[in-house]
Amino acid sequence: MPCNSCRSINTRTFGGEIGMHFPGLKGLDRPIVFVFPKIQVCLDCSFAGFQIPESELQVLRQDVPA
Repeated sequence: MPCNSCRSINTRTFGGEIGMHFPGLKGLDRPIVFVFPKIQVCLDCSFAGFQIPESELQVLRQDVPA
């Protein structure tokens, strides 16, 4: 699949572990959302992208644990 930024076909998919947290001091009281996506990385321009599963996306929308 071509890169969404530079359209290069020199991309590769990796497994990832990402902890997403809300910004600022108020974010300290909100849950950290952990996702383990497949990340597509462009080996030419370094653009990377991934999708967040629906259950974790709900946590980001509503600020409540899944």
